[in-house]
Amino acid sequence: GVFQLDGGGMRTLLRLMRPDNFEDISAVGALYRPGPMGANSHTNYALRKNGQQPIDPIHPELAEPLAEILGTTYGLIVYQEQVMAIAQKLAGYTLGQADLLRRAMGKKKKAELDKQYVSFEAG
Repeated sequence: GVFQLDGGGMRTLLRLMRPDNFEDISAVGALYRPGPMGANSHTNYALRKNGQQPIDPIHPELAEPLAEILGTTYGLIVYQEQVMAIAQKLAGYTLGQADLLRRAMGKKKKAELDKQYVSFEAG
């Protein structure tokens, strides 16, 4: 038993996910948090992984541009690094700008997110 994976809810998710590689274990650790669980990303990941849910892109126009970034996570944003890579690819952010966006998202400060939205949309 690994203590991070030992709770009842986590075991239920792992049974649903049926991990078969280390990436799945890493993903479950990132997904079993209030934000992703609130968006049902943990269950969607498990269902998509096992072919029980279609892998729909975030937006049809973004399927191809984000395929490389989201391909290993079944079209879902699982990691903060993916947020940064998306900002760089879609909005032309530098790595530093992408990190500021990532931090703003993590802190959920509306004023900062609104400011970031203006920059993201312009890019």
